[in-house]
Amino acid sequence: MKLHLLHCLLAGISSLALGTDAFSQSPVKGTNNFLVETLPGIPSEIDYNSRDGRTAPPSTLQSFGVQTTATVPDELQQIIALCDADPLALFNFVSNHIRFTPHRGFRKGPLLTLLTREGNDSDRAELLVNLLRAAGQAAAYDVVFVRIPFEDAFAFFGVDNLAALGLVAGSAGYLADIDNLAEELLIELQCATINVEGTQYRLFPAVGEFESVSGIDLSLAMQHSTPDLVAAAGGTTTAHYAQGISATSVQSYLDARTQNLLDHVATENPNAALDEILGARNRLPSSAASLEECFPSYFDVFNNFPSQEPFLSLNQYVDIWLGSLDGSGNFNSFLYPELKRREIGAQKLHIAFGENDQAQIFLDDTLIAEESLPLVEGPLRAEIRVDHPYPDAVYDELHRFVIDRGGVYTFIIGTGGYDAKALEDRNARRI
Repeated sequence: MKLHLLHCLLAGISSLALGTDAFSQSPVKGTNNFLVETLPGIPSEIDYNSRDGRTAPPSTLQSFGVQTTATVPDELQQIIALCDADPLALFNFVSNHIRFTPHRGFRKGPLLTLLTREGNDSDRAELLVNLLRAAGQAAAYDVVFVRIPFEDAFAFFGVDNLAALGLVAGSAGYLADIDNLAEELLIELQCATINVEGTQYRLFPAVGEFESVSGIDLSLAMQHSTPDLVAAAGGTTTAHYAQGISATSVQSYLDARTQNLLDHVATENPNAALDEILGARNRLPSSAASLEECFPSYFDVFNNFPSQEPFLSLNQYVDIWLGSLDGSGNFNSFLYPELKRREIGAQKLHIAFGENDQAQIFLDDTLIAEESLPLVEGPLRAEIRVDHPYPDAVYDELHRFVIDRGGVYTFIIGTGGYDAKALEDRNARRI
């Protein structure tokens, strides 16, 4: 039996459906050209209940949907016990222990968000909703459109200027725009809600206060300068490149700078933590003392869309089309499982073949799709179609693989964000 690893890093930017729910307020378009081009803007109508860009499978295909389980994972039960099932303690846990990484839409599912200790606003909201429900609380979701003063938006995204804010929010796929007159960011975010004795509270764990650690002057500590490096490299340099340099001389220069840095730290900062050497931006622990404090006071909500479950259009979809090429080169599919990335979570997605050589698709040990009988002979083709919950479908993905009957093919699927490489390495070790 052959084992194959098929890598798909899902980290693009793509589509959201437009439809029937009209906004009560039209945003003011900003005048900063960079931001206008970078941010997608906020459409006047959105249909959250349809999957944008989906091509319905032909009727001849076997289409499968993955069913989620109501079983609460042990890891989540342990967190609930640690927090004594208290809603405020659960909120503070998610706020303090799950790092925010900017991306629009649901990607990881609650367990994978907990295991990686990172997630976007939707991932963190889903983890919190699942913890609250398992603790016996009436929790749900709410998509909120908020106005955030520039200074607070800078702190939220970890930037210090408008250009960087537009780049980060835009490349993360958020529906966002600016109001230069009011100096506010307009953005769509996902929060959790809880109903306690008839009072509804919004909970938004993906925000907090930060402190900056400056670090040391690395160039001074290493006694490094660009002219010194260029001189050591030798060769010929231009404004854009260098040629004919001495690799040995460069390595010798770098070794000396490294030793200089070690000597400086040993002498001047012997007990310093890594952040005190390199600098950092650290989140301060959440100090929310009541449910009223779990939603930022500087968020000015101008529209919202509540729901009991994550909206379809905010999901990242992973579709597997399994089939073969005919004599004319046309791709004919016979299996089509529709998967939400958050439902895959930390499970292993793989293709195998049964006793009669029929194709099978599994999540861990659960069979989610199976070919009734081998319909074609010879190599098959798998197409992995990734539909991102972003405003522009140009960033959706299509990966093609040739597979042989009798093999086992495992997909390593990342979720994008800061932890993409670490998550991919973790999945590879599980195989």
